[in-house]
Amino acid sequence: MPLTRREVPESGPIVSAEEYDALAIASLQNHEARRYVRQLGNLPRRGLMLDTMRNRRRRFTAYDGMLQAPDVRNSLRASVDTRFWSISQVHAWSTCPFRFFMQRMLQLEPLDTDNGRELDALAVGRLVHDILEHFHQRLQDRHMAPAQQPFAALKEELQRACQQSFAVLESQGQTGSRLLWHLRKGPWKRSNGYG
Repeated sequence: MPLTRREVPESGPIVSAEEYDALAIASLQNHEARRYVRQLGNLPRRGLMLDTMRNRRRRFTAYDGMLQAPDVRNSLRASVDTRFWSISQVHAWSTCPFRFFMQRMLQLEPLDTDNGRELDALAVGRLVHDILEHFHQRLQDRHMAPAQQPFAALKEELQRACQQSFAVLESQGQTGSRLLWHLRKGPWKRSNGYG
């Protein structure tokens, strides 16, 4: 689930008052939305200015890491001219020069990583493989040939395999945020609660 939805979800609840407010602002015309955000206080006003300077200009600005001071630019040029840059590094610079400068030149990493809130792609891939392994093992143990079974029976076996894999992950405390985990496993949870 995106944490910054701009449209009312087709299904599922609006998660918080902040999301409700963001959806209300997104429904306004641009000038009305900007006027509303400016009235919310100093932090939203600064965020709006940052968004304008970084995302609504046709050229890079100091807010994108485009340094203007001649001595700083000369020093930076001297340090980068002697290095070879890969295509992925050039692409990273073209996407966000400031992020490139912080990561590649200063070797800094973000402090506020979102580790633990949501399963990463590797964990999801392992979970899917684990579910499929349990599913095929259940079919083999019950001597069920998939081509000869009705869809409802296969679906029931797959749901049981999901529940088995979910229970293991939950017992190890590796599911991340309870709400995000509940939404991720939503189609496979049983109808009587969280699964």
